[in-house]
Amino acid sequence: MRSLVPGLFFAGLCLTSLSGCASFPRGNPQENSLRFLQTALEATPQQRLRMWQELPPAASTGETRLRRALLLSVPGHPAYDPDRARAELTELGEQFPDSHGVLARTRVAEMRVLQSCHARNFALQKQLDAVADIERDLEDGGS
Repeated sequence: MRSLVPGLFFAGLCLTSLSGCASFPRGNPQENSLRFLQTALEATPQQRLRMWQELPPAASTGETRLRRALLLSVPGHPAYDPDRARAELTELGEQFPDSHGVLARTRVAEMRVLQSCHARNFALQKQLDAVADIERDLEDGGS
């Protein structure tokens, strides 16, 4: 006769997942927010959209507000809004002296660096295009 333990374990897992208890660990909230950001950064666009839809619409707790702002800062879903994310993360960074604030300030700094890299990349691409135009003009004139 087969044991009922594997079946009961599976049923317990299903019930836990359905009740929402399995989505994010309930331990240290700051650590959970960091894991949330890591999950968002590694997620596909569809998974990010699902994460956005699963967040409570009203930012009642500091952790919820932080998660919403963090998700706003990650591209690849319809709610992506880097300007709003930067503003909200800056506000949260000033409001929270704990690791929530540190995470918010760190993400703002990271966004600043990324923006600078994109701007530099754009400038270099313009320079490369100008060099290519000069080469084309030289080739056309030398023929």
